Amino acid sequence: MLKSIITACLFLFTLATASAQLVVKERPEVPAAFAKRELPQPGNCCMMTKAGWAIKDGAYTYLPAREVKKRPGFKYVPGKWKKVKGGWTYQGEEWVAK
Repeated sequence: MLKSIITACLFLFTLATASAQLVVKERPEVPAAFAKRELPQPGNCCMMTKAGWAIKDGAYTYLPAREVKKRPGFKYVPGKWKKVKGGWTYQGEEWVAK
């Protein structure tokens, strides 16, 4: 069940960041429940992503770090905040060819 939720969140995150750009005056805070969470060590076929953000209902929603399957021939690039005119926007994570 948890894997299904995480997969759905990742899909929505990818869709939201690919199709929209939301500018906010200040970057949102990481929810306290996730601020000091210890992450499990991933297996040989997997890696841990960095935590990120997605656009939901016109606002940024926090996406915790998660375990994903490695993609041979690709490099994972975590999302990042970018300063733009009028505030900040979040550039979502992506996989790029090596």
